[in-house]
Amino acid sequence: MSRLIAKLAPHGMASILSILLVLIISLVLGLSRMKADITNAPIDIGFEHTTALGLDITLTVGGDHPIFKIGQDGNETAYINLPSSWTRKEVQHANLSDIKSEVAELSYNRWNLPQGAVITFEADAKWQDIILHNPSRIAYKIRLTTVDLEKDSADYQVILAKDESVHLLHP
Repeated sequence: MSRLIAKLAPHGMASILSILLVLIISLVLGLSRMKADITNAPIDIGFEHTTALGLDITLTVGGDHPIFKIGQDGNETAYINLPSSWTRKEVQHANLSDIKSEVAELSYNRWNLPQGAVITFEADAKWQDIILHNPSRIAYKIRLTTVDLEKDSADYQVILAKDESVHLLHP
């Protein structure tokens, strides 16, 4: 009997290790699918301003780290609420020290957007859609350029908005 147990012991250990390996792989795949579902959720962005103005937004999609570029032509400093996981990459037409952020609610940062400034952000994951909310309820114009690196295409459109939220990417 002890010989039989001794012969089965290595196979038993291999079976246990195989089962553990299958469980670990299943867990990893399940978490990656869950992350894909989370990153495919729409990104909500809040835009705050006090006067009518125009926004220039360029979205570059199709890479591992999408790019969100925004500028405004109003006579004020506006504010944009972006996910805190996004990284500021470049500032144009303003001093870097003039671009400040403060922690907002629910993993968002509130960035100031001075008149004429253009700020480029890099996202940490691909987007399914971006929804721009306007809690100010003041009219504004969006000049939207979408560049798709995978499809080798670009699209330009002008959107007039006031009270409604605007989908910048359509699933």
